[in-house]
Amino acid sequence: LRSLPELGPHFTFPHVTELSLRSLLLEEVPERFLLSFPNLTSLELSYNRLRRLPGSLTLLNELHILDLSGNRISLDLPQAQVLSLCRRLRYLNLSDNRLSMTFSVAQMDQLAELRLRNTGLALLPEGIMECERLYMLDASSNVITSLPPDFTQSRLWQTGYVALSDNPVSVHQTEAVQEL
Repeated sequence: LRSLPELGPHFTFPHVTELSLRSLLLEEVPERFLLSFPNLTSLELSYNRLRRLPGSLTLLNELHILDLSGNRISLDLPQAQVLSLCRRLRYLNLSDNRLSMTFSVAQMDQLAELRLRNTGLALLPEGIMECERLYMLDASSNVITSLPPDFTQSRLWQTGYVALSDNPVSVHQTEAVQEL
């Protein structure tokens, strides 16, 4: 499969809450396809060949789990905005994509787990310090050179799990990172 069918407005599956389309070599997800599943709480599109986020993600109001790991997604400003509008996410996995730019998690107040391993990021997402429920952050194998101010005093750092290995974090923060 390279793509999924373009489902029309007459096709709706409100009883489906979880959808896993893993390892299908998909190159795109038609906008109308996801709109046929209005009550999705979990969407797994990992290990495909997606280059862009489906724009209709922002219309999935019940979406809590989003796994897009192992694709070819590269963010530009509109794509970063789509991601930042997924406000109800609890779990987000973008690992093994070449994102090329960061995005904001400032409005994802339910976010508990964020996986960004091997994404080419130089900075952690904007608003990471405001995610009060975040207990797990994997940002290993990136090009992160500095952390947000007071990050090592944050609740996430003190009581959660933070993976930052294989990053060129700046010298004044090296000691804190080595404590992982």
